[in-house]
Amino acid sequence: MKTVEEIYANLVEKPKFMKNMLIGIVLGLIPIVNFFSFGYLVKFGTRANAKDIPGWPFSKQIGEFVRYFTDGIRAFMELLVVVGSITVLGYWIFTLIAKENFGLCLGLLIGAPAFAYAAIEEPIAWNSIPDALKKVVRVYTLAVTNFKALFVPSALFLCLQIMSFMVLPRLCMGATLFLGFIFLISHVRELDQIPVG
Repeated sequence: MKTVEEIYANLVEKPKFMKNMLIGIVLGLIPIVNFFSFGYLVKFGTRANAKDIPGWPFSKQIGEFVRYFTDGIRAFMELLVVVGSITVLGYWIFTLIAKENFGLCLGLLIGAPAFAYAAIEEPIAWNSIPDALKKVVRVYTLAVTNFKALFVPSALFLCLQIMSFMVLPRLCMGATLFLGFIFLISHVRELDQIPVG
């Protein structure tokens, strides 16, 4: 299995990586418009192992551009369900022992890779609650099963979010989520090639 450094170096060497990341970061700074960044995460999740990464559809048909936005809304809803559920649970459990910040961090350490798995799989079928619950259970199972292999990239993701929350203006959170998930999805994609268990 590749190391974290090799995965990230491979990602940075892909053609037009910096340009695409800068566009995603800038769009991630603007409320509502940041749904385009989440839509890019969905597209990126399906192509993270390809030689090149997906571009932005500025010069393509308007339908493709709209699809990034609608996929972004769906991805944001999945983020709320997948990451939010474990984060709230961790916060609630650790509030009982006066360590709510630990609960939030633990929630992100498990919830973020679960969302990365959700981004590379089929979308949650919101019209079917049992199917939606099955997918949520599946992505958590993958995240917990591979927790040891995902700990370092998840910890880096968590540090980036803490830095965004405590040091940078709150407006930067969309941009740090975008950048953090790009790297986390790349790592999950690499790990996904290895049989679980």
